[in-house]
Amino acid sequence: MNKLFALLIFGMGTGLSAQETPGQPALPQPSPVSGKKQEAPMPAPIPNPKRGVMRGLQKSAVSMRLLARILSNDNTELWTNGYDKITIPGRPVSIKLLGNNVIVLVQFTPYLRGESWVLVAQGQVWLQNESQGLRYETTLQTIPVKFGESVYYFPLGAKDSNGGDYIEIKIELQPYIHDETSMENPKEYYKE
Repeated sequence: MNKLFALLIFGMGTGLSAQETPGQPALPQPSPVSGKKQEAPMPAPIPNPKRGVMRGLQKSAVSMRLLARILSNDNTELWTNGYDKITIPGRPVSIKLLGNNVIVLVQFTPYLRGESWVLVAQGQVWLQNESQGLRYETTLQTIPVKFGESVYYFPLGAKDSNGGDYIEIKIELQPYIHDETSMENPKEYYKE
């Protein structure tokens, strides 16, 4: 640390300036008359070597549309929320739902196997029940999926014959296309 500090003081004390690179303008120097810096033109943009990587990631990226709903046993919609997430193969998209007596954490991870896609759904549920106390359940499912196909996931299981509410998550995978669309109206997305 002391050597670095000494070099900085030495560099500042000798009046060293930045080196010019070919094709790049010199840094503005103080004018001898006014003491103000002269305006220099903006330097040309430096080529970004990561730009090719970003294009490669965009080609493999997918848009995952999710619609989470809580429904009563008579299919009355109690709550709805839509998500539109962009991801790449192997990177999960997570949803966390909190209720009075339930916590649901779900991760959906798309993978490309050859020319087809699979979706790995990992669900974790903590459910507080008066008769059974606190229960923890976990699930792991691998689901083959095609672009535009709707897949339904029920973290608490399918509709209960006991008349309880249930959670339904609709997932749709699409190729990523850079545009400004979003889930402004999730109910429109849900229409079949």
